[in-house]
Amino acid sequence: VTDGVYEAFERWAAEEARPETPFERSLDIIRDAVTQAGLAPATKEVGELRARLRELQAAEYKTDAGAIRRQLALAIRERFLPESQALALALPGDDQVQAAARVARDPARYAAILAPPPR
Repeated sequence: VTDGVYEAFERWAAEEARPETPFERSLDIIRDAVTQAGLAPATKEVGELRARLRELQAAEYKTDAGAIRRQLALAIRERFLPESQALALALPGDDQVQAAARVARDPARYAAILAPPPR
């Protein structure tokens, strides 16, 4: 996934998809409770918290860019390639597959994993 494709995805996510934070419903409940308690001025702080949480969520597109790029590439491959080809192309980037391959290439470690536990 090129930088241009990833930037387009980020724009789409921010402008079109607009994913909710996991806190949206809780913040709505707090806002309503604060209003009902006669503390309407505190709704401003709830709104500021909501905005800050959205900023933090948007920042994850930068901090998790590598993982997101891999997922995008996989989704694109799965759309246009046969399943077997898409999986074969995804394996080199799969951390668990790479860890399993390292174990398989180390005969002593492989044997230790398969050996029964000591009594």
